Amino acid sequence: MYMEIPRGFRHEGSRKSHCLLLERNIYGQRQAGRVWNQYLHDGLIARGFKQSKIDMCLYYRKRVALLFYVDDGIFCGPNQADIDEAYQVLAAPVMSVQGKELHRAFIMTDEGNLSDYLGVEIKTLPNGCIKLSQPHLIQSVLNDLGFNERTGTKSTPASPTVKLNRDLHGDAMSEEWSYRAVIGKMNFIEKSTRPDIAYAVHQCARFSMDPKVSHATAVKRIGKYLLATKDKGMILNPKNHSFDCWVDADFVGNWDRVYADVDPGTAKSRAGFIITYGACPIVWASKLMQEVALSTAEAEYAAISMSLRDVIFLMQLLEETKEELKWEASNEVPKVHCKLFEDNSGALEMARLPKMRPRTKHLCVKLHHFREYVRKGLVSIHKIPTRYQLGDIATKAQPEPLFVSQRESILQWESEYMSKEELTKSAMHLRACDISDTARDLCVDQHANAFSETLHRTVAGDRKPGTRPGTVPDSFNRPGIKTEIGIRPGIITGIDAGRVLQAGKSVHVSKPILKGKALRDWIVARGFDGASTQAQRNQPKDQRKDQGLRREGTPESHRSQHGVG
Repeated sequence: MYMEIPRGFRHEGSRKSHCLLLERNIYGQRQAGRVWNQYLHDGLIARGFKQSKIDMCLYYRKRVALLFYVDDGIFCGPNQADIDEAYQVLAAPVMSVQGKELHRAFIMTDEGNLSDYLGVEIKTLPNGCIKLSQPHLIQSVLNDLGFNERTGTKSTPASPTVKLNRDLHGDAMSEEWSYRAVIGKMNFIEKSTRPDIAYAVHQCARFSMDPKVSHATAVKRIGKYLLATKDKGMILNPKNHSFDCWVDADFVGNWDRVYADVDPGTAKSRAGFIITYGACPIVWASKLMQEVALSTAEAEYAAISMSLRDVIFLMQLLEETKEELKWEASNEVPKVHCKLFEDNSGALEMARLPKMRPRTKHLCVKLHHFREYVRKGLVSIHKIPTRYQLGDIATKAQPEPLFVSQRESILQWESEYMSKEELTKSAMHLRACDISDTARDLCVDQHANAFSETLHRTVAGDRKPGTRPGTVPDSFNRPGIKTEIGIRPGIITGIDAGRVLQAGKSVHVSKPILKGKALRDWIVARGFDGASTQAQRNQPKDQRKDQGLRREGTPESHRSQHGVG
């Protein structure tokens, strides 16, 4: 590495014809980071450490793992003796057989047990949970914004009714605080312990080059939300649970026809995902896609591909760690497998069945990289109801009740004040691992609710044009799905706590959804409005036409496919 001769340095010759050859690295050079990393790597390898093939900042030695972030490291091991041995090896120089020093000793400081790392406060709670928070950095943001205890607070970081854009004709920001500095601090908070502000922070970060008053207002709203939750963070309550990935996309959520010609970003969709392991969030992101999606299904599929790039990396890293360290943390080690949850049927179909479709044949290869993992069963993709899609919190501004519910499912703030016994019971909000374990049942419940509402609407006559009264849509006629159907004379009322109500009496029903003749026979056999139904069935077809039970020109096969309530 060569350096221009600084002014004032005495030497023979001219500054134009001579330069300095650096024998050591100088802080601030472009190569400084690379030179330090190479020096650290050589020193660790010389001391018997082995570099990970998956993550270049992770090293193994016997049963100890060493993680580095620039010059800050963390030792992880099954006991203190192994960690102390690895520390002493780094603190001593490496000598050759002849007594020559091959590598100098690292100058290190032992900070003791892990209680703070890169500004993240790590605290073990009395109930065994681990709390990660950044109260000092949040307070720094509040000081930059000029907030104090008298400043009003907000219950959500972003307004669901406000859509940010470039605001070309808006007034320039006139605040005294630095927009970029505040956004930088918020971004570090979001990436470390607060995925609940991911969407709001990224939206504001898009306009750091030329912030307007509207953008400054959005940043101050995030600050008011942090003011109300500055002591909060992330509660880790580990369980024997493998990877879960919650992924969602907001199709062209930033579209604005006014600025579309000057800001192509308004046509791009937003992807958001949250990855958990052991029921604890470990990776999350909220970002705009690089390409413009042509449909909701394509946007969701691209988000799946984006999230699984991180999932596959983490799965490979975990497999390597288990092989290298052979830690035995519990008797029930979860299988390295990922459940991915998606609420878009089109994206689910494309991910599960890799075949060419006319509307998706333009998708590039990089979006199909995970299909081999799906085929091998290492990744499974599941349907999830939209209200339990935790990835939504990273794709759009949510109404307060839904935002609070999803935030609690991810961050588990209510667990901070629970006892060990209370942690074993159901919480007010479903935890992420509970949603994962009961995803199928949640979908069945949503399916049954929709079935009930549709039956109520069609039988009562409140139906879409072209739909016969009493018709049960094909999308709800799926055998094997258990539901509770409540029936009273002349109308099907739907789910009613697992009871069927008729003329003041009730009986319990748990029956697969039937269709066609089987559904009519089931209703008639139990005497629910059976007289009128049986009489209608016995009438000639020409008489039934006047009662709205037959549509002119409807094929017989089509009529037998639907049930009449």
